[in-house]
Amino acid sequence: MSSTYDAIVRGQILPLCDRIAKRGQGFMVRCPTHDDGTASLSISPGRDQPVVLHCHAGCHADDVLRGFGLTWEALSRPREDTERRERAPWMTCMIRDGEPVRDHAVKAEYDYTDEHGTLIRGVSRCVQKCFRQWRPDPAKRSGRTWRTTLDDGTEVGADLIYRLPEVLANLRRPFLEQVNIWVVEGEKDANRLWSLGHPATTNPQGAGKWMAGHAAWLAGADVVIVADRDTAGEQHARTVVETLMPIARSIEVVQAAEGKDISDHIDAGLPLRQRITVWMPLPAADADATAAEYEALRVH
Repeated sequence: MSSTYDAIVRGQILPLCDRIAKRGQGFMVRCPTHDDGTASLSISPGRDQPVVLHCHAGCHADDVLRGFGLTWEALSRPREDTERRERAPWMTCMIRDGEPVRDHAVKAEYDYTDEHGTLIRGVSRCVQKCFRQWRPDPAKRSGRTWRTTLDDGTEVGADLIYRLPEVLANLRRPFLEQVNIWVVEGEKDANRLWSLGHPATTNPQGAGKWMAGHAAWLAGADVVIVADRDTAGEQHARTVVETLMPIARSIEVVQAAEGKDISDHIDAGLPLRQRITVWMPLPAADADATAAEYEALRVH
């Protein structure tokens, strides 16, 4: 086992992991990209690269690394030379009798960048499924401030959507090579779809926070909106539709055939084509049904 592998794994990756088990020359840990109750991510030395990340649930290695808040470029440099932000092992969450607590370990982090890939803001999720928004702050030891509003009340990156550069890359492809952009209610669901090869995005802070500025990035796109199976999810889907109607090429609103959200659908072993279409306010050009027929199926 090389010293480079040992330095990367023990110095950069394992401090971000939980449920760590030694396995041969490597380790088994929980995957940060999906709700992992079985520690299904293997970390092992590679031949052509220092570290191999393999999620036995099917998550792509790039998504796994992003879930840890790391990049391949950062791993390839000595730790002391990296400019990677330091990730706190815990979050302060307001869930115990209205008071902040410090014993919630960070499980996953999600970056929001501009169209050029510059980090603008982020989201941290703890093991109890609490969420905290933050923005980069080089003046802080951790490299971040745990709020996204400036002193004048401006919300930093309010109109950004998740994985924006990758979404835009799909929209720049030739017409016949473009695929549907999925809009879901959270970053975990978006990553799950990306791991299956389907471009997906969401907005910061979840349901109820979608704005016209988010929709503007999807002008001309064929969009599949996943309405989570609850009142908030259905209302969120309506808002996304309203903002996309003037600019999208086609819009389909769907629900999971099993469970509440698209991750539940996938966990049930169902292919995405078995999704339940509940509304198609802006049908694709080759749709058989008319807009009026799809309007009758709108989410209730």
